[in-house]
Amino acid sequence: MDSADGGQRVPATPQAGGGPGRVNWLPAALRRGLFRQLVRRPGASNQLLDAVLGLDVDRVSRQLAVQLAAGRRADWGEEYVWQEPGETGHPSTSYQDLVTLFDHLALPAGSRFVDLGCGFGRAGFVAALLCQDVCFVGYELVAERVAAAQRAAARLGLRQLVFETADLSRVQPVDADVYYVFCSFREDTGRRVLGLLQAVAQRRPIQLVVNTAMYGFEPEATPWLRLVAQVGIFSHYASVAVHAAAD
Repeated sequence: MDSADGGQRVPATPQAGGGPGRVNWLPAALRRGLFRQLVRRPGASNQLLDAVLGLDVDRVSRQLAVQLAAGRRADWGEEYVWQEPGETGHPSTSYQDLVTLFDHLALPAGSRFVDLGCGFGRAGFVAALLCQDVCFVGYELVAERVAAAQRAAARLGLRQLVFETADLSRVQPVDADVYYVFCSFREDTGRRVLGLLQAVAQRRPIQLVVNTAMYGFEPEATPWLRLVAQVGIFSHYASVAVHAAAD
């Protein structure tokens, strides 16, 4: 990972809504430094920070919404695909909430963080740019979201980010130190994922960060985990529970 890009002049903040093309001409190091400055600034919107990263969320989301409305996405199978009224696509955890989560986790260098249902990979960009030497793997059902994340990561030179198109009703995630699950699965997929994570926990220490509102991940369903903390995710009026494998 690069340094804090100290000593380099950071260009004027791009306007939200301008799309990634507005800043893609800037050197990657300047965009990485600008993101680090803005992401902790109150009021910096997801749209603005997406533009700094070159993450083309709005355009791709509009295309997906049209396809979904037309019933043209059989490749999504029976898994529920998040769409909210008034949204152009995947409902978005704010970058500020993700910063709060990673500040709380304080991941040591060399950690692997796996996002099960990563959307456009925003958690990965926060991990890569604010954490020291953390490997991120994101699995996402929708290939267009994965492609957008891959393009942005490549342009920024963030080789520690891996995004894969995957149906978690069939794919086995890699071993990791932390697993993050925010969006709901179909019930049988959720049971399968929990079983896979329990098997990992029998081999190595893990943490599981999960939306407290998710069906199937309640404490009575996961006696092999112990609650460590809860962290507010205010952009969803929710919280995530941080669990560790029980001793």
